[in-house]
Amino acid sequence: MKKTSDFIFIAVIGLLAANTIFQSIWYGNVLSLNNYVGFVLWIIITVLRFSNNQYRRYGLTILLFLSTLNIANLTVGSISFNAFYGDIESISVNPIMLLILIIYYIINEKTVKKELRRIFFPSEEEKQSEHQMQIDFYYRKFENCGNEELKNIIINKEQYPMPAQIALDKLSETRGYNL
Repeated sequence: MKKTSDFIFIAVIGLLAANTIFQSIWYGNVLSLNNYVGFVLWIIITVLRFSNNQYRRYGLTILLFLSTLNIANLTVGSISFNAFYGDIESISVNPIMLLILIIYYIINEKTVKKELRRIFFPSEEEKQSEHQMQIDFYYRKFENCGNEELKNIIINKEQYPMPAQIALDKLSETRGYNL
């Protein structure tokens, strides 16, 4: 994400948090647990953004999302739109933080789309790596089995997922089973 714009958003959110603290002291407003969660997350995200941590790019997005849903509230009181359904707790959206989130998305659209694609639609190489990790996991798991137990597992290998079946085939070749 664009580093300069991230610092601008962190500063704007910091100003909202400072305004909330000022109004709670000056006017005696009581802060909720959501406010404290928001303040702590803002501090953590500010430190992460200045550090060389690998998660620094995701923190601001997470904070904006949580603030939009009023889980981490950085504003005074509760400015929100609520939706109810029966006995389910209301879901509220903070319009100020939603606007900031939309602006953040517009500025960082290419990067956000790229990251979402990377998270939800892994590349072929990542899929193959994951598949090989699963095969290795099952190979190590079945390698510790005794001969009779392994023979029974190989006979019923259709009950196991595909990576386990591949690992069982490798093990049967290694141990010389012709089942």
